[in-house]
Amino acid sequence: MGEGSETGGGTETTVIGKFPPPAGTYKDKDGKNDDTKVTIEGEKTKMERGTTNSEGDSSGFGFNITEWKKTTKDGKDIKLESVDATDTWGWGHENISIVYYYDTQTLHITYDTALHGKGHSFIGTKQP
Repeated sequence: MGEGSETGGGTETTVIGKFPPPAGTYKDKDGKNDDTKVTIEGEKTKMERGTTNSEGDSSGFGFNITEWKKTTKDGKDIKLESVDATDTWGWGHENISIVYYYDTQTLHITYDTALHGKGHSFIGTKQP
C-alpha cells in the first residue's frame, strides 16, 4: 500500500491505515471560529465544531474518518490526509478534505455545504 518517490533529495513514502492525528482541541488561527474537537472512538476519528466560509457564513460540522494517508520523508512524519471523511450530521457536507501537518501541529479542513455553498474551511493548531 505504500509508495515512494524521490523528492528534494529524500525519499517520500505514503501509507494508508489507521493513523489519526492527536486527539484534543484545535484552536482557530484567526480566533473567529469555534474550536474543533478531535476524539478517537475505536477505529474512528471524530471531528466536530464550527467554521466560517469566505463570505463569513458560519457552519458547523461533524465528520468521521476511519482511514488516513500518512506521508513520511526520510523516516520523518510529514502529514496525514483523510481518505474516507464522511458527514455524520447529515447536513449534506461534501468534498471534505482534512489534512494534519506534523511539524506545526496544524489541522486544515475544507468542505462544501448544501446550505451555504463552497469554500468552508478551518485551520487550527493543537492546544496543550
